Amino acid sequence: KRADMANITPEQALHHPTWNMGPVVTINSSTLMNKGLEVIEASRLFDVPPDRIDVTVHPQSIVHSMVEFVDGATICQSSPPDMRLPIALGLSAPDRMDNVAAACDWTQAATWTFEPLDNEAFPAVQLARHCLGASEKHTAVLNAANEQAVHAFLDHRLPYLGIVDTVKAVLDQMDAELRGDPLFTDVEEMGQIELEARHRADDLINKQ
Repeated sequence: KRADMANITPEQALHHPTWNMGPVVTINSSTLMNKGLEVIEASRLFDVPPDRIDVTVHPQSIVHSMVEFVDGATICQSSPPDMRLPIALGLSAPDRMDNVAAACDWTQAATWTFEPLDNEAFPAVQLARHCLGASEKHTAVLNAANEQAVHAFLDHRLPYLGIVDTVKAVLDQMDAELRGDPLFTDVEEMGQIELEARHRADDLINKQ
């Protein structure tokens, strides 16, 4: 239940059981905001409608993505949870570097589990989906406000549940403005919208 997470501390949230990531990404992983951002990325990068992108909880962090084909077959991308792999691929794509990290050992017994997402306990994914369906400006505000909220949580200035609550509050404040002119005209405007979102998040955090 979401209420059970009210007293989570930064130290607890940073203790990820499988991944070794930076602090912001680790907190995003714990709130599942990272999954929300990945839904946005997958939709935009691969031109896939949001309603065709599902999110599942996979505690072992071995399967990172899956594609289901029209015939019912599914292909997954799997690897041990090691950030060196996506970083290396980002630097070398479309080629791959040799021996970046250890591969899965398919000769050893292993169990993979997949669980449905609890949207009530983890509302960040639904919030990201809402932004994706609203406008590109909404997604920029989501990201900017979340970064401010995560940093405040790490600095012990915001409770854990306040992270996503702050992001939602900023989006609610700016919704009418964003819908009135949903597309960015240039990079400068993008920066202005992001800065406004950060200021609003900071104002809300300072009132806690």
